[in-house]
Amino acid sequence: MTQPTFAIACEYGLTVKRGNRTLRSQFGDGYEQISPDGVNTDIREYIIDTVPISDEAAIELDAQLSALRGDFFYSRFFMDDALYKYRLEPNAWQWRVIGPNNNSFNFAVRRIYDTRS
Repeated sequence: MTQPTFAIACEYGLTVKRGNRTLRSQFGDGYEQISPDGVNTDIREYIIDTVPISDEAAIELDAQLSALRGDFFYSRFFMDDALYKYRLEPNAWQWRVIGPNNNSFNFAVRRIYDTRS
């Protein structure tokens, strides 16, 4: 089964969360040490805010987000150099009605780091 490709059919703003992978070392008695594992330039997460969209577009976007069901999907956002695997994080989104026939969405996606070949 192939993973879905997700595209947002409207204009949107991106907030980019960068960070690095962490290396966790577990010791006895619950002691844990966390240290950086690489350079602090990896894109970890995008927070997406859509521009105002119509009721019809909002219903369609809500259906697309619901269809993901927490599974992984492939997408290419503005700062990506290829299709990357993402997950809707934490499988939730906010749908705001901001006026007659005006809606906006807010959600976050987390990159899983493997590109689609």
